[in-house]
Amino acid sequence: MAGFRSRCVSLALGPPPLRCVVSRVLMPHMANYVASYTKKKIRLRRLERELLQSLRTGAPHEVHLRLAEQVRLARIRALRATRAALKPATGRQPNRGLALERKLALAEASTSEAVLAEVGQEVA
Repeated sequence: MAGFRSRCVSLALGPPPLRCVVSRVLMPHMANYVASYTKKKIRLRRLERELLQSLRTGAPHEVHLRLAEQVRLARIRALRATRAALKPATGRQPNRGLALERKLALAEASTSEAVLAEVGQEVA
């Protein structure tokens, strides 16, 4: 109920009005909403550029590792966003998301050192 305090009457004065509960739960105005995950992909590209820039400028190794970990996590988020945007598999396409699931498993299993080595090869 704490989420309703900002838009509705305080809980000290009684329960929130019904219209707030209905608008927060049912959200009829959002029936045709399709999520866009481009923000996660844009963030991934920006973090990869920052890591490349830090490698080129000769920043300390700790900075490289921190940025590589951020890139690794951003890759995972971007892959999960891509997976969420896929339509469910039909009977004719049962293995539709298998390649994406493999990429996601590899990204989750990788380390920041591996990401740093991969990006370091691009610099060299």
